[in-house]
Amino acid sequence: MKTLWLFICMLLIALVAAMFAAVNAFPVPIHLGLIDTEMPLIGVILSSVLLGGVIVGLLGIIKQQRMKKQIRQLERQISHMKTMVSEPLWAASETAQQEVASAEEAKTPERSIPRKLQH
Repeated sequence: MKTLWLFICMLLIALVAAMFAAVNAFPVPIHLGLIDTEMPLIGVILSSVLLGGVIVGLLGIIKQQRMKKQIRQLERQISHMKTMVSEPLWAASETAQQEVASAEEAKTPERSIPRKLQH
């Protein structure tokens, strides 16, 4: 529904711009830096509106592509997290216990019992 209202508003703005351009059809001088020319004002107005629409459309497409890329990245993160959550807790706890045990073995050196106490 929101898209329909946006489309209707865009059509109304385009209609107002076209009516304004049609009323102002007399030629006007245009200075484009190195080029000086004379052109009907209707052409200047309509080309400006068209160029503005193209620029806004391109910016919208760029933003949409960035958002799609971010959505794909977040979906990958969600699926990764789901696989981590679906792993049984006992498997994770056993793995953690093994890691802790191997870390403790690496930290503590073996104690040798003196020979006097062995007898």
